[in-house]
Amino acid sequence: MKKGLYVPACHKYIRKRDGTPDQQRIFNVAKSAFKAKYPNQKLEDRELISFLKANHVIPEETKGEDLNTEHPELCFTIISQYKCNSTCQLCAYSPLFKNQWEMQESILIGYALRSWNNLQALLESGLTCRHFRAMIPVSEKSSVSVIPLNRLAFEYMEKVPKSQSDMLSISENIIHTLKQNNKNKLSADDFKIAKKYLDNLFLSNYHALPPEKIENILKKCFQLHFRPAPEPSTQQEKQEEIMEESPLRLEGLLAGKSLTTAGNRNPLQETASKKKITDDKREKAVHTCYTKDISSVLIKPISAAAMERPPHIWQITYKELQDFPAVNLDTADKWQMRLFLEKLLMTPLLPMETLIDNKGSSWVLLYVQGKFFYYSSSNLTILDTILPYIEKSAFRKIICYEPYQLYEYF
Repeated sequence: MKKGLYVPACHKYIRKRDGTPDQQRIFNVAKSAFKAKYPNQKLEDRELISFLKANHVIPEETKGEDLNTEHPELCFTIISQYKCNSTCQLCAYSPLFKNQWEMQESILIGYALRSWNNLQALLESGLTCRHFRAMIPVSEKSSVSVIPLNRLAFEYMEKVPKSQSDMLSISENIIHTLKQNNKNKLSADDFKIAKKYLDNLFLSNYHALPPEKIENILKKCFQLHFRPAPEPSTQQEKQEEIMEESPLRLEGLLAGKSLTTAGNRNPLQETASKKKITDDKREKAVHTCYTKDISSVLIKPISAAAMERPPHIWQITYKELQDFPAVNLDTADKWQMRLFLEKLLMTPLLPMETLIDNKGSSWVLLYVQGKFFYYSSSNLTILDTILPYIEKSAFRKIICYEPYQLYEYF
């Protein structure tokens, strides 16, 4: 099978009116996506058909003569029709792809889940929740299509656990926090799947991986150097670590012994009471970390004069703008506009500024996929066309020198 072939993540949305997969369009979008990612590689139609069959994307009985192999089907067309652009983050053909290190991320989560020392070693190495980018799909019952489960799990571990005892039942605690902070976003089935995912990582052998394995992952994926936690120096410390790490062994030590002491005090009741206090503190800590209002933080006031900075106005002469190697969208035909929107869709970081020429006219300049585009800021038709692409998005960021100039324009 040819290297670099992937199943388009949007294939499950591409269906006919009767609900069956539209094999014609799936084939065409897969072919177009491959050519866009690997423009110098040749792909035979029979290779792609065999690949899609092997992955059960199109029926086994499909033949080359059943398909129009020359009809292009752009990702932009599929996204526009099915509104499935969030799944681009799951597609290896897309510039928005976030699952390049999905397996490595899950190994690091599994490494940290069981051991406080492992977690501290990763934190000391500079790993943060922002390093975790992989997304997992969720059910159609949810208000979102994908979630960054690895990032959310590590964010909890970053902020909440303070000792090995806090690592007990950590999968349940993570899911509980996700439920509290994502009400009405995810379905009950999604939380069950997420819990099973974390449980599998907790029960895996990733926590016992040798330091060199973790070093390789951190260096290859995130350019970090691993700083393993020092080994317990005494036999007593080792025993305490084992006792904390394995609640089953602790339960075994208590089994078969009297549960009452002088004064009719019940150690289990005391333990339960202490656990309730610990859980209450933990709940308070979770609530504080995840729901704290920034307005409640005391900030030392800064004088207005110290914060003042006059806005920088980018100026250019009208002739310079016309001679500049850029596409004027005001005069673009429908094919140029379609190409521009396709490029815009594939631009996760979008440089954008406002300009003023010597005639007093205002312009908007964008740098999209290695090419400059501009249009008059008074052209509301273009603004209405591109606004759905550039407004608040989970995977597209606008970068500029003067953001408030853009705020004012929008």
